[in-house]
Amino acid sequence: MRHLQSGATAHVYACTDWEGDTDVGFVEGDFAVKVHRADCDHARMEARRELAALQRLKRSKDEMPFVVKLHFVDNLCAAVPIFGFELCSGGDLFDLFRYGPLSEKDTAHYAVELASAISHLHATNIMHTDIKPENIGLSTDGHLRLFDLGSARILEDDEPIELSSGTLHYASPEVLLRRPCGYAADWWSFGVIMFEMMFGVQAFYARSQDEVVDRIVHVDLDLPLTPHRSAEAVKFVTDILKFCPEERLQSLRACCDHPFLSQVDLDLVMSETWVPIKYTYVCFEQDKTPLQEVADGSSKKPKSFF
Repeated sequence: MRHLQSGATAHVYACTDWEGDTDVGFVEGDFAVKVHRADCDHARMEARRELAALQRLKRSKDEMPFVVKLHFVDNLCAAVPIFGFELCSGGDLFDLFRYGPLSEKDTAHYAVELASAISHLHATNIMHTDIKPENIGLSTDGHLRLFDLGSARILEDDEPIELSSGTLHYASPEVLLRRPCGYAADWWSFGVIMFEMMFGVQAFYARSQDEVVDRIVHVDLDLPLTPHRSAEAVKFVTDILKFCPEERLQSLRACCDHPFLSQVDLDLVMSETWVPIKYTYVCFEQDKTPLQEVADGSSKKPKSFF
């Protein structure tokens, strides 16, 4: 096994073939194996939440390529299950963002992929709550895979809840103000990621956490002068990053009806036959995937807060 990353509650490894307990047996293939810390109460809670969300997704009849696939749940450890996921061998969006902003064409196509994944979760009453670049993997061909449901919440009857998890730069105003939150909080995070794709910088960057919070709750969005973006692209971002949750774009249909996405061929997106230009260029220039490039160097990823 090769270590990929570690967080406060779990370690993730790349693994070829897996032999688990009697229910799992021998499973052939390449996997991302997530192992939670058995000695941590918070880790056990995250594992339970992730398992509940994954089981709900499994009961869904609709296939969604942009949510990472679960291959097995192994109960070798009695305290917490071990998850075997599809391996995102292309790295993640955090890695890709290190190479600068994406083109409007790439951004528009990725917008449909990510909006499809978020809408799929919401259709099964799952709120992700921690959508950020390092929780969005890339396939070998550079297509998105939303993962890490350890903070996910099930919204029975779509009732809003108060959240106490997330990552500061991608948290919505209602999360930071401790107000009841619904699916719109995930769409806010989606909008922040779209901004970062277009401009290559974080939407609400500041020198201190207090300043970041202040900028977010006042929607202090400072649009960079470069790179120049079309009016449709800018409006797409600002139509998502609204203070009032009810005013945000917050569905796949609403996003696809926006002028910025009007030229996107949905069949090409859903079949993953469009070519992500930035990802392809990075792989060609480096002669290796962003994931391998990061493994060779040093790069700190932002931690979840609360």
